[in-house]
Amino acid sequence: MRLPLLPLDSMTPEQKALYDDMKKGIENNFKGFTAINEKGQLIGPWNPWLRFAKFGGPVWDYTKAMSTSPKLPRPIREIAILVTGTKFHAAY
Repeated sequence: MRLPLLPLDSMTPEQKALYDDMKKGIENNFKGFTAINEKGQLIGPWNPWLRFAKFGGPVWDYTKAMSTSPKLPRPIREIAILVTGTKFHAAY
């Protein structure tokens, strides 16, 4: 079951701050796939992180840290991501 996308005009101040940070990070570091729809809503794993900001904020901080300070070269990381996604039949 997927959560409905969070309407931009219904966000709490905590969600709005997280949204702004996530949107900026996604636009700068997560290119190559659709993560923001035509209405500006975050889709994929970012939607539940945003909806439950108390938990999503720390997950987003961890994601940012992992994407800005990687130890493996980018091509190796991308292969690892694809292999993991294939192994677990990831839909996103």
